[in-house]
Amino acid sequence: MFDPLVGKTWKAMGVWGDGTRFEQKTTFRYELSGTLIISKSKGFTNREQTAYGNRNFGIRQYDTKNKKIRFWEYDIFGSLTTGEVIMQRNKIIYSYKYGNSNMADVWEFVDEKTYSFKVVNFDNGKIGEAYLSTEFSLVED
Repeated sequence: MFDPLVGKTWKAMGVWGDGTRFEQKTTFRYELSGTLIISKSKGFTNREQTAYGNRNFGIRQYDTKNKKIRFWEYDIFGSLTTGEVIMQRNKIIYSYKYGNSNMADVWEFVDEKTYSFKVVNFDNGKIGEAYLSTEFSLVED
């Protein structure tokens, strides 16, 4: 499921439910003979959304003991988000806790140059209310 994303850069722009802007550029690559997927993202690096630069560093790895794909996402603000990656047909779902809420980032394959992207409530395996809905498009070099 990650193959179409890896070795490429993807860009999205949108508006969060609270009206703040979302802008992100993410590059994926394989490491350690393909056992890890690394993501590096650029986005807003301050709360005022006036500075743009390196914002997130992520790791995805298959947990052979539990037979699940786990992820760790570090950000410029000193936070770490961890969770599970769920593959559903044409969707890559990053399931995680955010405060007391069960959340998910959903990448849905549209075509080789486009993924629908949503940040949603995710309870009992069901996609709920969206806080952000946009698309990631392939950045052509």
